[in-house]
Amino acid sequence: MTARRRPPLAALLVALAALPATARAAGADPAPAPALAPALAPAPSMERFTGVARLADGRVAYLEEHEVRRDAEGRDEALTTYRAPSGEVLATLRSDFSRNPAAPDYVFEDRRRGAVESMEVAGGTAMLIAGATRRAIPVPADRPLVGGQGLDRLVRARLQDLARGEVLRVEFAFPARQATYGFTVRARPAPPGAATLPVRVEVDSWVLRLFAEALDCEYDLATGRLLRYRGPTNLEDEGGRHPVVTITYDWPPVGSLAEAGEARHAAR
Repeated sequence: MTARRRPPLAALLVALAALPATARAAGADPAPAPALAPALAPAPSMERFTGVARLADGRVAYLEEHEVRRDAEGRDEALTTYRAPSGEVLATLRSDFSRNPAAPDYVFEDRRRGAVESMEVAGGTAMLIAGATRRAIPVPADRPLVGGQGLDRLVRARLQDLARGEVLRVEFAFPARQATYGFTVRARPAPPGAATLPVRVEVDSWVLRLFAEALDCEYDLATGRLLRYRGPTNLEDEGGRHPVVTITYDWPPVGSLAEAGEARHAAR
């Protein structure tokens, strides 16, 4: 399969396929993975939710189907299927959060172009793969490494900290560009007592900010669920661009069997 061409700077802000400082100094220990969940074995659970991505003119660009599985052995995996409005499968994203929720091993496949990107993290090294191109980079020592859907996991785990005004600084890995970039995550102002929290993600470099708009998300404070995303899509359009989309997510009712499993997992 052929490697997908490097996306424009605007596409650097795609964080969640919903929604990726300095390199580690020689001899330094890598930064510990964020404590997104204690080590106790989670209760088995299955979670399904969907998303609808719309362009600026309101047209549906594509649909997302998310399936997250957790088992008693600690495996934590997700499959995201991207479909055209007609139902045709455009792309898939398979993520394994078992070793590091913020920097999962993942494989993204664009079926229209036969392009594959992936990331594998082991010890203090992350392998960024785009087609036949591979690059090993050190895990940074001064901030968390994130990639793929791992940023969403990190934000959900730190949502209350963000609501209190804490600012997160992360290094996002982009296999297509064989590089990492520093990003800042912070909450935006919300009315007192609001049930949701707006979160903004933007690249640290002021030069890159000239070309790439910020990524905006909205989270439910009670459940930690991502409700809305606005930013560049990780799917190329027919012209090879990564247009800005607004994705709204539809989740199962709180209290359903799937949600109950998720709540038990979060409580452990």
